[in-house]
Amino acid sequence: MRKNIVAGNWKMNTTLAEGLALAKGLNEALKDKTTNCDVIIGTPFTHLASVAAAIDTNKIGVAAENCADKEKGAFTGEVSAAMVASTGAKYVILGHSERRAYYHETPEILKTKVELALANGLTPIFCIGEVLAEREAGKHFEVVDAQIEGSLFNLSAEDFGKIILAYEPVWAIGTGKTATADQAEEIHAHIRATLAAKYGNEVAENCTILYGGSCNGGNAKELFAKPNVDGGLIGGASLAVEKFMPIIEAFDRYSTQSRRECAVGAHSLYLNTDSDMKKFPCICFLFCLCCSGVLWGQTVTRSTIFDALSRQGVGEGEVIVHQSAAIERMIGERMAGVNVETTDSVVYLKIQGYRTQVFSGNNQRASKDEAFSKEKEIKELFPDVPTYVSYNAPFWKLRVGDFRSHEEAYHMMRQLMAAFPKYGKEMYIVREEIKIPLNEE
Repeated sequence: MRKNIVAGNWKMNTTLAEGLALAKGLNEALKDKTTNCDVIIGTPFTHLASVAAAIDTNKIGVAAENCADKEKGAFTGEVSAAMVASTGAKYVILGHSERRAYYHETPEILKTKVELALANGLTPIFCIGEVLAEREAGKHFEVVDAQIEGSLFNLSAEDFGKIILAYEPVWAIGTGKTATADQAEEIHAHIRATLAAKYGNEVAENCTILYGGSCNGGNAKELFAKPNVDGGLIGGASLAVEKFMPIIEAFDRYSTQSRRECAVGAHSLYLNTDSDMKKFPCICFLFCLCCSGVLWGQTVTRSTIFDALSRQGVGEGEVIVHQSAAIERMIGERMAGVNVETTDSVVYLKIQGYRTQVFSGNNQRASKDEAFSKEKEIKELFPDVPTYVSYNAPFWKLRVGDFRSHEEAYHMMRQLMAAFPKYGKEMYIVREEIKIPLNEE
């Protein structure tokens, strides 16, 4: 089941006494606090049993930072998954970039570790992510796909449902650099689409995907507001209670994630604004109408909104939305909410849909022309399918379609691959926001 999670990874830091003091300090800070996320701390092996005994494990979960790829035997210095489980730990971090880089852990080794962890009742927090050279070469999607496929796609859908993923841009770990919230959302959405292609939408939607690249109290709220970012795997900032707590508190009661379970069916709709209301009088006017229960002459009810959705062929379970605490407070429980945008008096409802990404060039000067050239070729064969060319430094991108399901986008991708085989290796499916007019029949 998909959850909000903030997990600390202490790495090779703290003595036993220091670690116990840190764990007890966090336990005290959370003692009388209601949080909107699960909290986990990953400690060195030497601390696991003592920390698990010293804290309220209903408030804080305990994770090991690794386990062996062998069940038991003459493997001096190794710690098995069974040993980890015997300490009271419930989680284990696997595939961290430092383990892959320094200890040469391969996909096959990690596959075995995952299987042993699951067999012993542990929940793996499985790390994936690209190094700087791979990001700059535009290979980040390819890298994370290979890491997931190589170590996890042997699992049944039931077992995969027990996995927590943690995306870590390796170039941002411990460097002070961080991916932007939009970059994190883009790759998290891609990961979820990859899971959907293998296991289906339900498994993909229920998978928790954490962000693990220099997340801190200053950027956590923006990152966690993204619909596909379900929390963070925190390194250095987890070593001090006063730095870790603001990250935990970044999940306030109005965040996207904590509202996921508050609504109609699996998902909810919310009125949304990220803009200064003073700058957009039409938005302010719309807010007033909504708060009085009227939207452009219509009474706003759950039925009204889903009637509008159904006319566009969108089912309740497909609706996923964004933030806006201020408006949610204004509206209260009066309606399910509406995630809208206005342009020239047209009201748009925004949902998460799917597009086929055909091209993401890594040469700014050359790839702009190539992106528009490819768009022209596609338009000639598929004149009724919308196309989108955009620039996200340093890449030009070409995306095709406004699809309500991953399957539709996949079908489009197969047609494009057949028509343009030379582009095949560059194609994949992305999940992003699509606008639907609410007040047009």
